[in-house]
Amino acid sequence: PARLTGLLFIAVAACLGYDAKGAWRIMRRDASKHPSPNGGYAEATVAGALGIRLGGHNRYFGKDTFREYMGDADHELEPQYIRKATYLMYGVSLAAGVLTALLSLGFYGLWS
Repeated sequence: PARLTGLLFIAVAACLGYDAKGAWRIMRRDASKHPSPNGGYAEATVAGALGIRLGGHNRYFGKDTFREYMGDADHELEPQYIRKATYLMYGVSLAAGVLTALLSLGFYGLWS
């Protein structure tokens, strides 16, 4: 599912006019850097689609941690990227719902 989500992020990035090629490139290059075998696909793909760098120093449960960087810092992080990432998330959610409905209808049609 994480890899499919990454592919959906690329498709939605293309639909929104974001950098789909960059999303593909950064997903392939950086997804495996994430400590979660699944989380990196979404995070790296969003970073590539938006031309931003994610990761670095963070604080989790009161403990300072460092996570590998994902993406290239083509743009400075600004509040607008929160909105753009949210558009990507909503687009992927919608696309996944539509894809699931279509597949369900297809399977239902085959078995009824």
